[in-house]
Amino acid sequence: MRSAGTGKASVSLQDAYARYVQGAWAVQAGQFKTPFTREFVTSLAELEMPDRAIVVDSVAPKRDIGVMGEYALRKMASLSLGVFNGDGQNLTANRDSSALGVGRLLVRPRPRLALGVDGARYFADSARYGVEATYEGARLTLRSEYVGQHRDQQAGDDHGWYALGAYQVIPLIQLVARYEEFERASAPGPLKLLAWGAGTNLLFADGRAKIMLDYLSRKSRTPAARTGLLLSQLQVRF
Repeated sequence: MRSAGTGKASVSLQDAYARYVQGAWAVQAGQFKTPFTREFVTSLAELEMPDRAIVVDSVAPKRDIGVMGEYALRKMASLSLGVFNGDGQNLTANRDSSALGVGRLLVRPRPRLALGVDGARYFADSARYGVEATYEGARLTLRSEYVGQHRDQQAGDDHGWYALGAYQVIPLIQLVARYEEFERASAPGPLKLLAWGAGTNLLFADGRAKIMLDYLSRKSRTPAARTGLLLSQLQVRF
């Protein structure tokens, strides 16, 4: 359930789709995550921190209704291309009669290294783009993404990046840190945000249960402001 803004609990459909797979090809239709950025397509239960980076949360297209085709070349590369309604989750009407096209190419030059390129176009007025790199070792994980948004009638792009590192000290303990920057040129005055976070993940039951203990700090340059947050979260996967 989620809050609908009225103070009452409401049920919201997340993913509902049909998927057909034939060898290296797949076709998927319904409502699901658009294939854009590593952090967004990854479930929150599998991420190292309790929230996604600011730029991913702000710029990446979210769940939508549409159709997507995928091609996977063994474990070396994958390509996803989709066309969506463009109005977001649980909205079947198209208010501006314009669709959203999204694509993501991921290649693995080495077994533990993945490089990706993301692109999206709201055909009426704007485009979004991103690049990503991820290293996943036996104990060490490194990930960074740069994401931007260009509006046809706006000077300057919204853009930002983040870098994350996680290290498995022992099977029970994982240390995590992330730094990020984000600039929204479309704000009435340019909005610049800097943020960092650090914490510890306690892993139980072969990773199916996780306690996250984090400190998150965000600083706005224009206008000047700073916030800090201590966050504890329990996750259990069945």
